[in-house]
Amino acid sequence: MTVKGAGVGIPEFDQDGALDLKCATWPTNQPENSDYPQFKLPTAPVDGHHLQTAPWQFPSGVGSSDIAKYAGVNTMSIDTAGFQDTAVDVNNTTASSGSMQINADGSGSLTFKDLAGETGKISGSVTWTCVDPQS
Repeated sequence: MTVKGAGVGIPEFDQDGALDLKCATWPTNQPENSDYPQFKLPTAPVDGHHLQTAPWQFPSGVGSSDIAKYAGVNTMSIDTAGFQDTAVDVNNTTASSGSMQINADGSGSLTFKDLAGETGKISGSVTWTCVDPQS
């Protein structure tokens, strides 16, 4: 299955909902809770498919991070099929791999390989641009 298209997603910066952050300032926001920030895929269909991440954590700040830091926590679903960022264990001989890149202007990318699910493994990438909310 290939999903390709565009959608609108809103990242969660902190449990207190720091939604007033601008593209140039959110990458340097220091959340109060270590469960944040979280990346959220669009909830509206993309290319006819419902995508969701719940949660997809990443470290705050500009730069690149290895997704393995959050193995077992980050999940993604396509329609009704769920997939998880996994480490090597007795049930899984190939760990997931990938990275998240956050740029100073709020844009970035997520690449992932071998997210494991009941229907097999998936690989892919998501890129985004940041648009400040309209006043």
